[in-house]
Amino acid sequence: MKKYLIIILALVMLLGMIGCNNNSDETVKEEESTVTEDADNGQSLQVNEYGWEVPEKPLKITFYAGYDDQAEVDKIAEPMAKFYKEKFNVEIEKIVYSIDMNEKLNLMLASGDYPEVITNMDDEMAEKFIRQGKAIDLTSLIEEYAPNIKEKLGKYMNLLKADDGKIYKLPRGWGENPNVAGWDFGVRYDWWKEIGSPAYKTPEEYYQVVKQIMDKHPTNANGEKVYALSDNSQGAALYGAMLSAYGFKNGYKVDESAEQFTHWMNTPEGYDIAKYINRFYREGMLDPDFLSNKFEDWQAKVMNERIVGNIGTWWHLWVAGQEAWSQQEQEKYNIEKRYMNATVKAPNVENATDVASDFLGNYRVIITDKAKDPESIMKWFNWELSGIGTMITGYGQPDPNNVWDIKDGKWMFNDSALDYAKKNENYHAVKEKFGAQSFWMVAPAGWFKDEHLDTRVTRVSVYDMWPVTSDGKFLDEGVNMSWANVEGKSWDSTLYRVTFKADDPITNINQTIKDSLLSEWAKMITSKSEAELEENFNNSRDKLNKLGLHDLEEFYAASYKANVEKLNQ
Repeated sequence: MKKYLIIILALVMLLGMIGCNNNSDETVKEEESTVTEDADNGQSLQVNEYGWEVPEKPLKITFYAGYDDQAEVDKIAEPMAKFYKEKFNVEIEKIVYSIDMNEKLNLMLASGDYPEVITNMDDEMAEKFIRQGKAIDLTSLIEEYAPNIKEKLGKYMNLLKADDGKIYKLPRGWGENPNVAGWDFGVRYDWWKEIGSPAYKTPEEYYQVVKQIMDKHPTNANGEKVYALSDNSQGAALYGAMLSAYGFKNGYKVDESAEQFTHWMNTPEGYDIAKYINRFYREGMLDPDFLSNKFEDWQAKVMNERIVGNIGTWWHLWVAGQEAWSQQEQEKYNIEKRYMNATVKAPNVENATDVASDFLGNYRVIITDKAKDPESIMKWFNWELSGIGTMITGYGQPDPNNVWDIKDGKWMFNDSALDYAKKNENYHAVKEKFGAQSFWMVAPAGWFKDEHLDTRVTRVSVYDMWPVTSDGKFLDEGVNMSWANVEGKSWDSTLYRVTFKADDPITNINQTIKDSLLSEWAKMITSKSEAELEENFNNSRDKLNKLGLHDLEEFYAASYKANVEKLNQ
């Protein structure tokens, strides 16, 4: 089930190369006869029906993409490898290892043995390669070969510039968030209806709703205790979602006009949040295994109807709840047996920050000094960021048996793929069969908007799409139930991101605080009394400040200021 996670994330897609009807022999023939001249060597290059200038000699690209099983990856990628070789004259080799990516990248740096492209790396590791001279300067390559990158990233390209004004890295998986929900205050929909469907828009109202449901459903059908909440992130999601209800940005209370960032542990709201979650614990409403649950443990409790709600990531409930139940119960499944999401705001908070759009994302791609033909690699990057390039990257080759095909110049989804009740087998499994995302290096992951897209869907990304009716409502009745109480407003979090460099002392401070915060949070919310909570909170705050939390606040404020200045260059 986890392999088909509905994921967060969003993009504003550039109008790309026009995809032609590959079911029309006349159209395909016309496209295949198109030629352009290579300015570098005067050769005529054939442009295929997908807007790619097919090279005379095979373009070979080897890239490392992180943790996975190589044999399984190779098997899944076979259809795309064949498609690119036959239609594009491009041969791509994807390398993965069954080892933590950062650990492997450090070994690669030490040995000097790494491929010509590395993608899916975090920003800090990309900076490490850059500082050691292993990532090449992309500035002139982008200028000459990648108009799609320039147009798609727009003003945000300035934020990628190093201190010398050059660009050595590009984002991978970025853009406008396509999700309606983000951080979530979810509840079991059918149980919520049983108590009269009371509206809840504040944390206190949410508490009252889940408490009332828990009182009505103290045990499941097997006599096992039902809890209002659980977790699968060592408790981190509990404060993550709560911070969004208080309007915090990436964990900080921000005063943009004063360029002041205050970590939530140094705010009165931080104590209120700890007090709120501790209340669930002290009243026996929080699953006692919430600090140790793995996703599978948590999912089993959800499926066994032992969890009323969720303060955390929205799609976790969908995967563990309605998607699992519908597959398990088949035709007996009741569509109202599901979880609904809702936007919750603390009193006097104008806007929640539950849905964030990061137009640079969390992952990077570099071309290393091992590349023999960086110009052609950049051309490939540029094609991947075209409309049709991103579509093929995310969904695999257009084909009547895939989830999409090209018909009369439009990128149409098959009717079977629009059936949400059978999304796993008719959509996710089919895409995987065609090798979708196998060679994803640089494309966005956000909301994909293009005039060639099927008008029967919205919020399209390389991961997902949502079928809609002619009047704009979601086609699936269950989706409308689940999202009826979500505002769906996204805020731009791009300027609030920071880059930690390995040789900067603040990097160690950040990691120490990050590691310490989880254990301190656990102490706080498992306090046995409110007096103990207050003492634990104050002690934790003092400990984190001694570890350098105020320095981290200043670093975030300085990074924000620098980002604003860069953006406006």
